[in-house]
Amino acid sequence: MRFMMASIALVLSACAVNPVEVSPSSGISDHLCKSGGAYVAALGNRASVMDLSTSATFAASILALQNRRDAVIASLPQDVRDDKVVKSVLNLMITRKAETSNSISLMLASRDTVDDAGIRTLISHSKPDNLYAGDFENLYKKLISPKGAAHSSRVITYETAYFKGQFTDRFGTTLTKPTLALTITDQEISAVLTTFLEALADDLFSTTPVWKDANNHYYPGDNTNEPTFLTFPGAPAAVLLVDSGCGMTKLKSDALAYLSGKASTWAAGETGFVLGSLGGVAGGPVLVWGKLSIGDNKTLQTVAQTILAGAAKRATFEALKDVLINIDQPADWTLGDLIDSLVFGKT
Repeated sequence: MRFMMASIALVLSACAVNPVEVSPSSGISDHLCKSGGAYVAALGNRASVMDLSTSATFAASILALQNRRDAVIASLPQDVRDDKVVKSVLNLMITRKAETSNSISLMLASRDTVDDAGIRTLISHSKPDNLYAGDFENLYKKLISPKGAAHSSRVITYETAYFKGQFTDRFGTTLTKPTLALTITDQEISAVLTTFLEALADDLFSTTPVWKDANNHYYPGDNTNEPTFLTFPGAPAAVLLVDSGCGMTKLKSDALAYLSGKASTWAAGETGFVLGSLGGVAGGPVLVWGKLSIGDNKTLQTVAQTILAGAAKRATFEALKDVLINIDQPADWTLGDLIDSLVFGKT
């Protein structure tokens, strides 16, 4: 059984580290935005991954994100500050973003390679830990406890919105308000965990904007559901989409939603396959409320799948958005053209 549990840890870790592989080739260089002018205006004066032209500035950007991670953890309710899954989820998002930005910057020769080994070492400081089945059980038990609920944090704000039936994620999905019953459904377990993960990601990447069009549709959801992120104090204003060229377009937003969704589906499927093949968790039920048993294999699958699928989705979202806004998209491109430029190097 110890061997089987170790296998869970290794496979879950693999799911977290490699949710999806998207590798822009050198062909994308023919369609890159240039600094200045309309490009800067389209990005809202935010620095581009391509602007990190020296090892020192690139390292500083990674350190800033790692410092932000520590601040996010410090802002959480006491029960979950030292949680292994929480730290691994945050590290996953940092690592995916840093690795993608690093490879693109080097591929396009837009950054010197003076301290490339140092950059890779710095990125490795955010490597996610191996995760065991018991780690997911422990996090879930902490999240259903009311202890620390009065703490003023994004987590509490988002969960309050969820219990009112008012929480909407960045992809425009509004979670269904939970029902009052003696049993807790898998759907409600997933919703609570999703809300928690969205709060972590939005705290870590608090300057990542939400986009909208002239008809007040929010993106990448492409609907009128305002993401709860925009209602949190200090959130940046929604940024208008552009028709084509540099910045975020509807087509790029569609690609962002598609590739992030693929990453989520892959991670959830792999997790379910591994846990489902074991036929249960050793030791029997750990916590039983009504008919809910965290020791039950199906419930554990829901917990693990939701956490890893959500982390993979947001990690891919953050890694790809910088690439997409830096593509000078022709007006006649289709979604296939855009994805080809990312995955196959269309010229």
